Amino acid sequence: MNDKSKLALAFILGAAAGAAIAYILTTEQGEKTIQDVKDAAGKLQDEAGDKLNKSRQVIQDIADTAERIITNLNEPRT
Repeated sequence: MNDKSKLALAFILGAAAGAAIAYILTTEQGEKTIQDVKDAAGKLQDEAGDKLNKSRQVIQDIADTAERIITNLNEPRT
């Protein structure tokens, strides 16, 4: 298959895929699928935010512990 044939085939397949996706997304089932994807994305965003906040707290706890240890090491012993 030469380059022009490959290009034409790729164009036809791309156009067909685009048309199929457009058809599916404009149906009622497609609208439900879009909403499901949006809901899942929102849930993932919330979970990622929660994990980020927990990670920040763990890092802060580690930093606080390290600071206490260093402070204790620097205090004169009596």
